[in-house]
Amino acid sequence: MAAEHSAAAFPTLATLAPQVLARGLSANLPANLSRVLRLADKGGPVPVRQAVQRQAGEVHVYNVLETGQHTVVLLCVSEAKARTEAFLLDAQGGLVRALRYEGGGEAHDMPAAEAAAAYAREAGLWQELATRRP
Repeated sequence: MAAEHSAAAFPTLATLAPQVLARGLSANLPANLSRVLRLADKGGPVPVRQAVQRQAGEVHVYNVLETGQHTVVLLCVSEAKARTEAFLLDAQGGLVRALRYEGGGEAHDMPAAEAAAAYAREAGLWQELATRRP
C-alpha cells in the first residue's frame, strides 16, 4: 500500500484540495480523530474545510486542513453500521494512514489489505465526483 501507488491511481484526488479549501464548508475534525491522527498537539479540534456527499446510507466527507499544506482526511460514515473509516492523505493524495472505529469506540489502524480496498472505494468515489464537476 505505497503512497505513491495510491496517489497515481487517483490523480484528480489531490486537485480537489485547493477547491475544497476555497469553497468548502467550515468545520472541525473531531478531537479524538485529530489526536489519533496526530494532527493536533493536544488532541483538540482541527479546523478544516469540507465537501460532503451522502450516498446509500453513508456520509462521505473530504476534509482539507486549513493549515497543513493541503493535508486531506477522507471520512466514510456508515449510519447503519455506526462505523467510521478515516483516511489520512498526503498533499499528493497518497494514503498515509487508514483507521476504523465503531460507535464511540477507539480507533484502530486497518490491516493493510483492508485499508487498500477501503481507500480505493473512498478515493474512487471522490475521483468520480471530481471528474463530473466542471
